[in-house]
Amino acid sequence: MTNKQLECVELLGYTSQGAVRIHGGGNNRLFILKTEPACIAKIYHQDEKNRALHDVKISELFAQNGINNIAKPLDWDLANHVAIFDFLDGEKPDKINKKYIHQIADFIANINSNKIRSYLDKTFHAA
Repeated sequence: MTNKQLECVELLGYTSQGAVRIHGGGNNRLFILKTEPACIAKIYHQDEKNRALHDVKISELFAQNGINNIAKPLDWDLANHVAIFDFLDGEKPDKINKKYIHQIADFIANINSNKIRSYLDKTFHAA
């Protein structure tokens, strides 16, 4: 995290001291914050796309439509490309099995509901 982003995390009321980097995330850098309960700080790449805004809005839309198996946004500073999400404990699967395929299929079916699909089409100009 840059000093400015560390400041943003602190100004949002979360401690950045002892934050642990989680590898992965192509559009952002992820850090587990040592809070109780644990939270995730997402530091987004700064470019013409407002990745933080889109991430926060889509997460809120999913939550409003009963999709609750994703991290929920708790706080954000869009000007500085920082968002805080709740932490969902889990592990990256070593192997994809039938259980995971069913979970993925259910998730895709849920996000393709008419209300969410309409929002995505308008927001992201999907074909």
